[in-house]
Amino acid sequence: MQETSDNIGVFIAGMGGLGKSTLAARLCTRVRSQRQEFQQVVLVGPLDEIGLLNKLSSKYERFADVPALLNEPKVSLKGRLQNFFEAIKNEHNQPLLLMLDDFEQNIPKANTDSINNVRGKAATLHSMAGLFAQQGEINRAIALYEQSLQIYESINDVGGQAATLHNMAYLAGQTGDKARQ
Repeated sequence: MQETSDNIGVFIAGMGGLGKSTLAARLCTRVRSQRQEFQQVVLVGPLDEIGLLNKLSSKYERFADVPALLNEPKVSLKGRLQNFFEAIKNEHNQPLLLMLDDFEQNIPKANTDSINNVRGKAATLHSMAGLFAQQGEINRAIALYEQSLQIYESINDVGGQAATLHNMAYLAGQTGDKARQ
């Protein structure tokens, strides 16, 4: 490992079970063997603001000013962390080697009711209806088109509504259903 900067970050990503945590641990060991002044903090899994601040405070509690920097109520989290990193490096010569393992647990899941997902559901129902119509299962096709139409209406997708109504009218014409034409 060549020293080119005091500000180094490494991001290791991949499927579970490939040894990312082991690789990260070996990397931490190597850094600590070359730069003993680094303090190592390992956080695994879900991370919240209070947990992060408490872990950092406890690691640097021997420096009276550091926990105070992290618990400054009128300063944003970003500001507190900037002050913290600056103090531990410049004033105390104790830079931090921070390892966040299984960090992806902190990434919010996609909202399953988002407009795009709802639109995708409507489009899927629309496509399935077309397949059933091609196979001659008109009643199933119309039922799926109706579900698709309800979704398109709920999200104000005029194009989706028009295409669905067009296909429903075509099927009605094919079957002689004057009420649906």
